[in-house]
Amino acid sequence: MRIKNPMTTYKALDHRIYFMFVAQIITRMGSFVSVLLALLLTKRLGMEETTVGLILGLITFFQVFGVLAGGHLGDKIGRKNTILISHFLGGIIYIIAGFFVNNTILPLILIPASFTMGFTRPAANALVTDISSGEKRQSAMSLIYLGTNIGVAVGPILAGFLFENYPAWIFWGDGLTSLICGTLIMIFVAEPASSQRSKDSKEEDEDLNHSLRAFFNRPMILLFSFMGLILNLIYSQHSFAIPLQMEFLYPDKGAQYYGWLMSFNAIVVLCFTPLILSLTKKLRESNNVALAAMAMAIGFGLLIKPVASIILVLSALFWTWGEILFVTNFSVYVAKHTPQNHRGAFSSYSSMFLQAGWAISPIIGGMSLKYLSYSTHWTIVLVVGVILSLCYMALARYQKNKVKIG
Repeated sequence: MRIKNPMTTYKALDHRIYFMFVAQIITRMGSFVSVLLALLLTKRLGMEETTVGLILGLITFFQVFGVLAGGHLGDKIGRKNTILISHFLGGIIYIIAGFFVNNTILPLILIPASFTMGFTRPAANALVTDISSGEKRQSAMSLIYLGTNIGVAVGPILAGFLFENYPAWIFWGDGLTSLICGTLIMIFVAEPASSQRSKDSKEEDEDLNHSLRAFFNRPMILLFSFMGLILNLIYSQHSFAIPLQMEFLYPDKGAQYYGWLMSFNAIVVLCFTPLILSLTKKLRESNNVALAAMAMAIGFGLLIKPVASIILVLSALFWTWGEILFVTNFSVYVAKHTPQNHRGAFSSYSSMFLQAGWAISPIIGGMSLKYLSYSTHWTIVLVVGVILSLCYMALARYQKNKVKIG
């Protein structure tokens, strides 16, 4: 039997998707500031860890509001205009920040940058949704995700070099790549008129209610997003509990081994995303997220007794498969159940659920590890992951039966 090339899933997409893919690689490759900001504030400006924590928390706080503002702006003034404002204004602010790299005023300059950069995600998600439909929408979302990871795989290496030799270029490079990305989108990505936006179902018809009321009037998308919060809370343990456990298992080389594990994670994303999308594109998004939850449960469950290094690698393989399925299907499900005139706002609301899961993950993880062993901690994660998987499967079955009855 001939095996179909998984890369064919990215063929015959709207040409604008390919330009957004290239733009995403460029902007993520140049995301130097987010990678090294903590080190910049501590090592170059001599700030204490507690002060740095407060500053990073404040910057994240403004970025969250930027995500909400970006969703609403995308619906009011257009997705493309919102993205351009984000990239051009944010890029200019980063370039200005580069001239103050050794000045304590730096964090004050970065706050408006984080707010404006927050506009991009909901507006870009809405724009991808507008110009794609059906199976092509999932492929388009997946390609953008792949572009993100290609950029992330290269960006930190460049950032590390710049930090040691040319610290101002951390900000200038970030700013310039934002301007290049904005220019690409301005020239090559035309936004469709509201009458030409893609639709897959009646649920994407316009809703004249306020966006927040429209969101809460859709219990399925609300439930899906809430379960996404819990799933993201579980997934985020890879950046909290795993490095702590690595340090516990390998006191002298824990950080180094964790770095290798994250490099392995990036390689798995790049190699397996097209294949996984090709194998699962016929399934409902809810079923795919159910598979994501189960893969994460298995991956983190393997850490209950990490008797050998190969177990850590197998664990990362499974939870990375879960990451791929989760990221490439969550936004597609939200888009499929969103009125086209509220796509930006709904994207920002659902993103808030995911960010909430990410934010509370270290808090809950810290409380758990304060009183429980690593073995018990991962057992709880395993159980919650399996329950979530069953809940997502039940949601998919309910919606399938609802369609049949309808």
